[in-house]
Amino acid sequence: MPRGGEFKIVLSDSTVVWLNSESQLRFPETFAANERRVSISGEAYFEVKKDPTRPFYVESAGQVVQVYGTRFDIKAYPDEETVYTTLEEGCISLRRLDHHGGELFLVPGQQALYNLAESDVEMKEVKTSVITGWRHGRFVFEEQTLASIMRDLSRWYDFEYEITDPSLENDVFLGSVPRYSDFRSVISILEKCGDISFSTSGNKVIISPR
Repeated sequence: MPRGGEFKIVLSDSTVVWLNSESQLRFPETFAANERRVSISGEAYFEVKKDPTRPFYVESAGQVVQVYGTRFDIKAYPDEETVYTTLEEGCISLRRLDHHGGELFLVPGQQALYNLAESDVEMKEVKTSVITGWRHGRFVFEEQTLASIMRDLSRWYDFEYEITDPSLENDVFLGSVPRYSDFRSVISILEKCGDISFSTSGNKVIISPR
């Protein structure tokens, strides 16, 4: 999946998957008789068709999620140190791909943050509407750092960026904007919310203190 787009896929078992920009989904043409297994890189939202006789597994960086019929989001981009698994409805569990450690179950409204470097998991309560806002055509920024926001925007609008002052990277923003808005509109909102300014040089966006 290239930058600047999203895509909907219906698998052979009627499971529906939405792929965010710069994401890949690997899946067989036909699932095996005893299980359904896919893998992702990037971000995807799943609506898994229930089938008690064939468990559904999603592999991503360092972890595997077992699905029991549900709606959930996995964010596992190669340039991020954390894999985010958010459960909106139903039941899922996750464990490490190397099978070390136990199985961790999530309830709706929980997010598991798997740190790849430390191989540990943190759990927290989240507003799932914020996490899955991209699937409904919006960027939703709620307690997100500028560094995280710029990574998401650069994938969607396809640009490079530089934050000139490292202290700005951890500034937290709140807001919401349609994903199909002109990029200038998004910049304007961020400038109004924070003490920052944007300039461009070719395909590069430069973020500086105001």
